[in-house]
Amino acid sequence: MAKSDRLRTRLVQAGFFVTLLAAWSIESALRLINPILFPRIENVATQFVNVMTSPATLGDVWTTMSTFGAAYGIAIIAGISVGYVVSTSRLFTKTYEPVLAAFYTVPLLIFFPTFILFFGTGVKSKIALGCLAAFFPIALNTIAGFTSVDRNLRTAAISFGASRIQMLRRVLLPGAFPIILTGLRIAFIPCFASVLAGEIIASDSGLGHEISQNAQMMETARMFAYVFLVIIIAALFNLGLSTWETRRGRTLV
Repeated sequence: MAKSDRLRTRLVQAGFFVTLLAAWSIESALRLINPILFPRIENVATQFVNVMTSPATLGDVWTTMSTFGAAYGIAIIAGISVGYVVSTSRLFTKTYEPVLAAFYTVPLLIFFPTFILFFGTGVKSKIALGCLAAFFPIALNTIAGFTSVDRNLRTAAISFGASRIQMLRRVLLPGAFPIILTGLRIAFIPCFASVLAGEIIASDSGLGHEISQNAQMMETARMFAYVFLVIIIAALFNLGLSTWETRRGRTLV
């Protein structure tokens, strides 16, 4: 993407947020909605500062991000491993890829009560839910990535006596990496959202717990402050993955 196009994109994105904040400010001034349900923007800003300066926030962020990191990491290992095994055979691909795609369409939150029964209300149940949510897009994109590698490259590597490990490292992974990386970026959203949903439903710590607790106490301004903190964390993480994907793509080209 050219610098001018990138700048234009950033300006459009900034304009969207400025318009959103302006509309919120107008609504706050006119009080079109009950402020208990939809707080004024200045109250949210005040609570956001309080949240960011509170020592307890660091613990909540650590709880949520460590849970997410464990779920995401396990999903990466399991998803890429399963995707690679399935892609090694046409029979496996035709048999198991539709099964994985079918499971991916199921709202996985329905399994959370089962995870609570097995793992309790601690972080393990959230890790299981987040891992399950991230596993399917990673596995499906891994299958798509490995099966899309040019067969001529595989034939050439085999003719030069490449071992299975050399084939994986030198041919399959470089060829499939852009698609796999896209799967990692797609999987981030359901994984992070599932961890937060688990904390909102049943937890005594974490950002999701704070959002739920403040909502129950009708502290909507503080609740929105935590929501904005979650949005900022998610946006920064997604930006990092997108930047890595772009740079990796340039390197491969």
